[in-house]
Amino acid sequence: MAAPGALLVPLGHIPVLALQQLQALPQLGPYRINYDIFTNPIKLLPGLGWGAYTGNTYSNCIIPHLINQGFFKNQYSNRLNPHTSPQHAYLAMVELRALTPLSKIVTTLKAAKMYYLPNDNVMDQTEELKLGGYFARRLEGIAPVQLATSLRLAYNNTHPVQQHIPPFAAVPGRPAPFNWPVHTRDTPAASIRANWVM
Repeated sequence: MAAPGALLVPLGHIPVLALQQLQALPQLGPYRINYDIFTNPIKLLPGLGWGAYTGNTYSNCIIPHLINQGFFKNQYSNRLNPHTSPQHAYLAMVELRALTPLSKIVTTLKAAKMYYLPNDNVMDQTEELKLGGYFARRLEGIAPVQLATSLRLAYNNTHPVQQHIPPFAAVPGRPAPFNWPVHTRDTPAASIRANWVM
């Protein structure tokens, strides 16, 4: 995890439209981040899902990251930083995609939005953070084969060819060591390489 308050994504990597939206928002004040994750793909055994407990995704990944960025509980799946910039709030939100295990958030994200309070100006970045979006053009780590493949097919069927998610690679076979993703439960399905792609 980065040092407290440190951000991983440089401002130069923000899409132009998002930068314009950020510049139009008040430059200091209360900002809120809302997030929602599909829990079924987290719980299902590999390769249908991540074979993990949903609490690990929230308690060990998302919540510590947002606390590290100065966002504290406001409501369920809703974190508030009462005194920050829109750029900081935006980057704290899009950095959710880089949490370990890589590819978990981008394959399970239901929604990710930031709000300026009190007038609730909203920036919805859900599509940019999902697999195939601006911040997730491809898998960056191993992922459950059937989950990733179904998301890839759904995305490729609705986007132009030049924006297609490229094919996934199989997880290398022996003698390469294989460690399934962090938080994945120790089950027979987790240790089968064919249940994962990268």
